Amino acid sequence: MVEVGYNVQTAVDALHSLPVATHTINQNDKNALYDISSEAKENIGVEILTTIADKGYHTGKELQACQAASIDTIVARPEIVNSNTKGTQPEYMIQHFEYNKENDTYTCPQGETLRTTGRLHNKKRSEDISYQFKKYRTITVTPMHLCRKAWKKR
Repeated sequence: MVEVGYNVQTAVDALHSLPVATHTINQNDKNALYDISSEAKENIGVEILTTIADKGYHTGKELQACQAASIDTIVARPEIVNSNTKGTQPEYMIQHFEYNKENDTYTCPQGETLRTTGRLHNKKRSEDISYQFKKYRTITVTPMHLCRKAWKKR
């Protein structure tokens, strides 16, 4: 089975609440901010444009492209994916871990030390978005499943 979904982008003029640009794309919002904003800027014939968008549009590449085109952006910052209430119990969120820079270790809320081999792992989210991280683990029998998502240092 093939499932097809489309994402519609619309730029609206703040003064009149009228659409000034629209796009129908087959991708998520992450790569759409510059294209829709630059089209809106061209359609209304202004030198400088301010764009307001939700956190789904927050990517460095898109924000940088907008800045270079004299498009000011107001975009919400996304929450940290690997430490949020949707996937981690509150007491095991990343802010409850202490990092020891000298030893490159973390101490979890249970007082256990999480160590790394130092090996960098690569994660690629899309053609333009990738990052490296280290895995931190403990060999003791603490409730590891509770804090698994908080072990990664980016």
